Amino acid sequence: MKKEVTVIYKGTKKGDNLICTIREFALEEAKEITNFIQNLSGVKTLIHWKSETHSPAPGQEVRTKISEFGNSNGLKIKFTWYESTGTLNFQGQAEDLFSETLDYVKENYNITYE
Repeated sequence: MKKEVTVIYKGTKKGDNLICTIREFALEEAKEITNFIQNLSGVKTLIHWKSETHSPAPGQEVRTKISEFGNSNGLKIKFTWYESTGTLNFQGQAEDLFSETLDYVKENYNITYE
């Protein structure tokens, strides 16, 4: 049985970036997606699950894990997984990798769009 996930901003453009967010997504699930993208032909791994911590406001700390990939045209897609919320955000100008990611999610999960 496929897990139910909520997808937000499907295909929305912000500037030149396509942006999508998946709520309540485990790190292992996020890694499955990035492993799939990493194994596509012509994909270059730029960053693979680097841990980062930043403070958006005094007293707040946000921990993330980041992966970034480039396509054969030099365009990128970046995956950011937020530890506190289990949210996976992916964005970039690499429309082919963005579409491959959405297709992977559609094939492996039941999606509710928000």
